[in-house]
Amino acid sequence: MPVDTGEVMGSTELIIRQGYVLEHSSVDKIPLWVCESVAADQLRGHLARSNRFKADPDLKGPKAYPNDYVGSGYDRGHQAPAGNQTVERELKDQTFYMSNMAPQSPSLNRGIWKMLEDRTRAWVLRYGRAYEWTGPIRCEPKRLPPATTKEACQRQTIGENGVAGAM
Repeated sequence: MPVDTGEVMGSTELIIRQGYVLEHSSVDKIPLWVCESVAADQLRGHLARSNRFKADPDLKGPKAYPNDYVGSGYDRGHQAPAGNQTVERELKDQTFYMSNMAPQSPSLNRGIWKMLEDRTRAWVLRYGRAYEWTGPIRCEPKRLPPATTKEACQRQTIGENGVAGAM
């Protein structure tokens, strides 16, 4: 598991599911990281997407809700893709929990991010299994070069619950 100091990240919750594992930021209401093991057998089913985004029932602290993204200009970007779960309905439905989402610009989510997801699935079908780690890029003011202004790392949020947006 990735290790952090906690001083920058704030409180977090570890969520362990059969399909993926993640560490959720109670401050940002997005995953800090998501890890999944993807096997070729998972990709050979025919389950359709439900597109039923839901707040994660397992999170005890602050969290995102589907409406936080409405009108924000951002897509609800899967970190553990729904397309990696094509056999078991419960596993596919769990990919739609908001704890597995990070705001993504539509051009990223539907463009190069989708291409990356498709490419990793092709590799899994070719080689049998892969471990995939995903997560947002965070801007940490303490790690900026001295000449950089703090505005370059200004935290922005979307929605009523303050989901971390563009940074």
